[in-house]
Amino acid sequence: MIGKVSCSIFFKKKELKILLNFHHLFPIASISLVPEEAPSSLKGYPVNSTAIRISWKSLPPSRHKEQLLGYRVKYRRLASKTYKKINTTSNITETVLTTLVPQTEYEIQVSGFNEIGLGPASKVLVVKTVSVGMLESLLSCFIQYVFIYKSVFM
Repeated sequence: MIGKVSCSIFFKKKELKILLNFHHLFPIASISLVPEEAPSSLKGYPVNSTAIRISWKSLPPSRHKEQLLGYRVKYRRLASKTYKKINTTSNITETVLTTLVPQTEYEIQVSGFNEIGLGPASKVLVVKTVSVGMLESLLSCFIQYVFIYKSVFM
């Protein structure tokens, strides 16, 4: 006979540990409940003066044991303390942040989530919206260039 055996279950922030007591504790199983990894390759660019398009690589199934429900994008103006948050479904790895302030830098992060909770956040991406009218000016210059090119060389 080995002695008295008791079972204890401990739940920490991201792990479930089941411990058996044979005069001392030792872990039998460790199960990660939230996604273990942050989304990678976060990229973004301004669409216009009030919108930024972002994209990221999806989490591989091996990095989340529970079914991945989606991604949470959190963003804020660099001067702000408050984040805005939006969710996407698990098969969506891009979104457009809208109603932003022109010529303003935004800090953006993405996390995977399941029914248990949020996984770790991606590295911070900082993208600046363009000024009002800047894209329109660039488009106008491009159109003028095409017009001049066609009239001179064609």
